[in-house]
Amino acid sequence: MKVAGSLSTQNLEAIINTRQPNSQQTTTGERTEERKNIINSLFGYLKAAYPNFLTNQDEIPAKRIWYVQLEKYSGDQIKAALNVSIDKHPTFAPTIGEFKAILTETRIVKPGQMIEMAPICQNCHSLRNTQHHQDNCGGNK
Repeated sequence: MKVAGSLSTQNLEAIINTRQPNSQQTTTGERTEERKNIINSLFGYLKAAYPNFLTNQDEIPAKRIWYVQLEKYSGDQIKAALNVSIDKHPTFAPTIGEFKAILTETRIVKPGQMIEMAPICQNCHSLRNTQHHQDNCGGNK
């Protein structure tokens, strides 16, 4: 899908999916440009998904706010949150606050990465957040 003046969803995925270069080999300017490209692609995607996105607002200050607010998130996290945001906000584009809430809710687990689990009960030897533990230990221990 291509929208006049914006990047396609394929371009967004290409930019986000590019491997993050080694920080020792990359200058701050290159990282800044990469982040700008991610935000520009994000806005292009939001415009394509939500035709009324930023119709009555200057885009440059909005992009600056999103850039600063999303600095600590990876391209993979932004892409995952974008996919979820369209399901959570089918009619209107999410605000930056709503998008950040989606970012915190959306977890990306990479292959080989351990998922944080609840502690194991020493009494019943099951995870503490399971029904088995509740039934046998009453939720205690």
